[in-house]
Amino acid sequence: MFKLSIIVPIFNGDEYLKRCIDSILSQQYADFELILVDDGSTDNSLSICNGYAESDGRVVVHHKENEGLVAARKTGVSLAKGEYIGFVDCDDYIDGDMYFNLMASAEKDKADIVTGGIIFEYESELKVMLNQLGVGYYDEKAIKNKIIPRMLIHSGFVRYGVIPGVVTKVFRRSVLEKALPNVSDKLTIGEDVAITAYSMMNAKSLSIIGNAGYHYIQTAGSMIRAYNPKRLEKISDLYSCISKIENESYQKQVSLYMCYLIFGAVASCIKNSGLDKKETVNMVRDILKSDLSLKVFKEADISKLSFKNKIKIIMMKHNLVRLIMLFV
Repeated sequence: MFKLSIIVPIFNGDEYLKRCIDSILSQQYADFELILVDDGSTDNSLSICNGYAESDGRVVVHHKENEGLVAARKTGVSLAKGEYIGFVDCDDYIDGDMYFNLMASAEKDKADIVTGGIIFEYESELKVMLNQLGVGYYDEKAIKNKIIPRMLIHSGFVRYGVIPGVVTKVFRRSVLEKALPNVSDKLTIGEDVAITAYSMMNAKSLSIIGNAGYHYIQTAGSMIRAYNPKRLEKISDLYSCISKIENESYQKQVSLYMCYLIFGAVASCIKNSGLDKKETVNMVRDILKSDLSLKVFKEADISKLSFKNKIKIIMMKHNLVRLIMLFV
């Protein structure tokens, strides 16, 4: 029985997959199984996975029809044998001591969740993000009183108290198994926010460490994308998911977080829609007049935001599209 199961969902990732898998198999921490979930890839990914399974007994390969990231993660969890579970995305990689650091804290503190930081790797620089809430151990009472009230919105217009990325963490398997049924397979925006939120609601202990060992690759192609007209619908899917969490202190953060995502959708539309000015104005107005937007603009508490971020929400709330376009 392995102590840790590491799950890698894969869809057409053959360009970076070997780097990812090699970084996992070379970990200082060795008591793990590696579950490679091929989510219906049409490139050479499955062949690469099978090659690793033949040469390393820790590697398990599961091939399935394409259903998306959340479903692939759920499949990996259903196959996992470890007491703890970690996730790595197939186009990223990790430092050699990442799981050593996470699991050392998990075993010392008997924590349900251990979370570290993340390294944003751009073509010419690295940026390290650590959790804003302090390093240390938090019991169930501290999670309720200190973590959850500042988990999603720690400060600013959104600065996370706990980084939501599941790739920065190890979860006790039993905690994830309770959380995942609440997370819709169709989520493609904020799925990590949802998984982490539901897991935190179930957790009786949390450890935050001051290490960052996960390299989140930011290529020019991943940072500049054409506007997706269904982006607001995808944000609404996330809202439908996390608005069901029965925790008042968490829900106070949700509307402000939705404002943040809606502003991002508006900015993306303005910069990347490819439409002329008139069409862009009409599209932005449609976003700002949506049921979700009207609801969260009304509910969001902006009193603690900076002047600049208050202005963002006020402009959206009052449908000042041309001012928003100048701002963006």
